Amino acid sequence: MAIYHMSIKIGSKGKGQSAVAAAAYRSGDKLTDKETGLISDYTRKGGVVHSEISLCVNAPLEYADRETLWNSVHQIEKAKDARLWREIEVALPIHNKDRDAAFYHAHVVMNAVSYKDGKLFHSGFSELNEICRKVSDVTGRCCKLVIEESKKEDYQEKWYRSAEQKPW
Repeated sequence: MAIYHMSIKIGSKGKGQSAVAAAAYRSGDKLTDKETGLISDYTRKGGVVHSEISLCVNAPLEYADRETLWNSVHQIEKAKDARLWREIEVALPIHNKDRDAAFYHAHVVMNAVSYKDGKLFHSGFSELNEICRKVSDVTGRCCKLVIEESKKEDYQEKWYRSAEQKPW
């Protein structure tokens, strides 16, 4: 029987990574890194079912633009080894009636930048670490339910109900 997996990664300038390029890849977009001039075009990449940006309540709407948001993260994080983002990757097994499994997966990419008094600033990763722990817990519980219910035909519906409860 297939089982879920979850990994948490850190994107860093010290590893030569670009938050803009990573955002383009995850979202299937075409974005330009203003720091390097590099254009990352993943518009032909398949498999991106959903992509969105969630902003904190007081953030200006200009940051709802993916290119603006991630270029701003690069501007704030000046250090050569700056950690630019955390990525949670979760793969969930979905079994059909014949007990074959397909994996659906999601990438949740978060930065440690906050907006206050009209400007962006680095706020640290402590809140993001807590979010990672909660995602891990919820994912594990949902997948445990899938395993427990895999012998029943209605288990997928129960899994979706469990996921919709959002206990955080």
